[in-house]
Amino acid sequence: MGLTLLNINNNTPFFPFSTSDENDSFSIALETTEKVVEVIEQRVDDNYSLLKDRIVAGLTDDVLLVEKVSNNISKNNIIYQGQDISLSPYQDEDISVVNILNLLGLANFGSNGTQFLTAFLTSILKDVLASSNVKSVGFNGVMYSLLEDKIMCKSNETENFTIDSIMLYSTVCGCGLDMVPVPGDISEEEIGSMILDVAATSIKLNKPLGFRILPIIGKRERES
Repeated sequence: MGLTLLNINNNTPFFPFSTSDENDSFSIALETTEKVVEVIEQRVDDNYSLLKDRIVAGLTDDVLLVEKVSNNISKNNIIYQGQDISLSPYQDEDISVVNILNLLGLANFGSNGTQFLTAFLTSILKDVLASSNVKSVGFNGVMYSLLEDKIMCKSNETENFTIDSIMLYSTVCGCGLDMVPVPGDISEEEIGSMILDVAATSIKLNKPLGFRILPIIGKRERES
């Protein structure tokens, strides 16, 4: 497995991009995906503006509760560094980041509209942090982690997206290239070039991005 951290801030909580340079401190990776799915399913007839307001309100309540509990813990001489409220996939197929896109009207991940909806979801997370004024660390974006998101894996069969597509989405989302399988005979030069491409985006936009690819021995591109 190839793993590279790019522009990652200290105290980032989402594994495997976790970092820390301080003893007796903690930060929290808050799983927000299920809550967003829940709000969307309850308000299927809302336009995007109303839906955004409802999601922001729901998530704000959650992050404020976590902030309160964390501040109480920090009174015991343990430093609370902040929360990362990224939308991240679960192993449960019903709790998928790509499922959120589908619920918002996208037929297949990678089709037209993916970039827009990614930016829309990212703006929701930024609004939550701004309105709640909680401590934040890490990515706070939309995480497209291919092999950890079952619906994204299924979307790969439609061949609507490529590694280049995911790199494009990383300009408005959260994690760069994460858990992406590549042919087992990929060269070191190709891997190096991919890292440089993600690094260029990370530096230009001054945002944390990760790089985690998995060369699959004996497999070729899109071969299952």
